[in-house]
Amino acid sequence: MRISGNIRTTIKSRQRLLVVVTISAIFISTITGLLLYFGNTESSIGAEKDDPINPGKIITQFNWKNDDPLKADIGESAISINKDVSAGHTADPIYGGLAPASTAKDIRLVLKANDQYNSSGIDISINFRTDEIPGGSFYSRGSYFNFGIRKGALAVTYTLKNVEGKERTFTEISNYEIPLDSKFRAYRFLYTEWSGKLELFVNNVNVWSKQHAPGQNLVWKNSEDIVIGRNIYGLRNGGAVLDDLVIKSTYKQQDLPMSLLGFLTEIEDLQVKLTWITRSESDNKGFTIERSIDAVTFTQIGFVKGAGNSNVVQVYTFNDLKPISGLAYYRLKPLNYSGDNAVLPLVAQKYKSDDKQKASIKSKVTNP
Repeated sequence: MRISGNIRTTIKSRQRLLVVVTISAIFISTITGLLLYFGNTESSIGAEKDDPINPGKIITQFNWKNDDPLKADIGESAISINKDVSAGHTADPIYGGLAPASTAKDIRLVLKANDQYNSSGIDISINFRTDEIPGGSFYSRGSYFNFGIRKGALAVTYTLKNVEGKERTFTEISNYEIPLDSKFRAYRFLYTEWSGKLELFVNNVNVWSKQHAPGQNLVWKNSEDIVIGRNIYGLRNGGAVLDDLVIKSTYKQQDLPMSLLGFLTEIEDLQVKLTWITRSESDNKGFTIERSIDAVTFTQIGFVKGAGNSNVVQVYTFNDLKPISGLAYYRLKPLNYSGDNAVLPLVAQKYKSDDKQKASIKSKVTNP
């Protein structure tokens, strides 16, 4: 259902969206944090073809299923790696990946700098596991960028340049502690320059985010090579510690047939109500609504007609009449009249089938 309201109604709607930010962050962090800490993945969940988080283009991808640690599956291969690091099923007969020869040596796979890596926004994901107190870098590039582990937690250092040309470096340590259970998990960094939003994911679920002013770009020293696995050491009993590296560009706002202001869910009359607001739409046929229990496999549950071409705020709603008991993930796929679609970020909602849920629990994703 689509509603075109006046400005006053729209402002009130947007204010209601903003009110739930703090509640949403606490709720999502609590629920998904428990799932992530005890859950695990043994596959490349960070690199789906139909990526619900960032449908950008893959720049480089390493699956390390063969014995050559330098060979890329997509993009340019690496130029060097520490001696005696094994790859593929030589490294690990079950998973493949990269394995240092001992716990005393790290990996240090080097990718030659090129223009593709100098993007204003970037998406990096890699599978990692450990059984020791962790530290080191998944992906580092001089002093400007370091995505990895600090004080046992997922962390990142990055540098941004604002519209006035001023640079500022940030170091952020999340509350997500790296488990020491020798189980692979997909760790992911995403900075989307046009929105200014920086996010960290584990198994494709957001565990930390920070909102910067839109339009700020990541800063790189163009001549500096990329190092994968610096100070990342081996398992005590051997086996791969890194697997499935994917480096992607970020999708562009103009690639979408609409500009999204907000997307939330809430419990209402034993149903899950989805509400989203668009700032503008171009050739937008409508929205496919999809649901998942694991944030990986999605099923279509509905379709809402779009506004076509619009330069005014539009408010949409959709009710999931038969919600899943427990935690479920929802996403929108805007479709244009040419048949092309894109995927927007997820929202999560917990539903208890045996609870009247008089108190409404809400979750939210926004793009400025």
